[in-house]
Amino acid sequence: MSAPTSTASTTAPTGTAMGVACIFGSCIALQLGAALAVQLFPHAGSWATASLRLLIAAVILVLVTRPKFRTWTRKQWWAIITFGLSMGFMNGCFYTGIERIPLGTAVTIEFLGPLTLAAVLSRTARDIVCVVLALAGMVLLGINSYNGHPLDPVGVGFVLAAGFSGRCTFWRRNAQAALSPARAGSRSR
Repeated sequence: MSAPTSTASTTAPTGTAMGVACIFGSCIALQLGAALAVQLFPHAGSWATASLRLLIAAVILVLVTRPKFRTWTRKQWWAIITFGLSMGFMNGCFYTGIERIPLGTAVTIEFLGPLTLAAVLSRTARDIVCVVLALAGMVLLGINSYNGHPLDPVGVGFVLAAGFSGRCTFWRRNAQAALSPARAGSRSR
């Protein structure tokens, strides 16, 4: 008699691996996009660059998800529009900040809020280790990008506004996800 096989053990790592791959891909795309965007600032400005980047992302998402816009309710449109506006404000502030202060320093400053929240909410030793490793990475980024000159307070202010707006964007994303037009209004493949 053969031992029973379980599909749960073979599918869970695949789903986990895909999730981890998506997170790493997102992190790489975020940093690469910001690094490339800095090159556009002299030609288009920070707000136009942020708008262009969001427009490209929106086009890609529409092509991938193929939503049925006609089926969306007024509430769903409102959730999408306010989410887009909060994303635009967050990116515009961040890009205006990195136009004035080094990218590594800006990322470090913006990430202090989420890192502080993670530290406060940590419950296990593994969580604490992760927070300490993230803090070490932030310190290395900050030190590596420090050029000996004082930081532009306007740039720091814009990065802090981007960090705060990021929390608002997170809140809007949750409101948008609750209405779920992307799932309910997408064509199946």
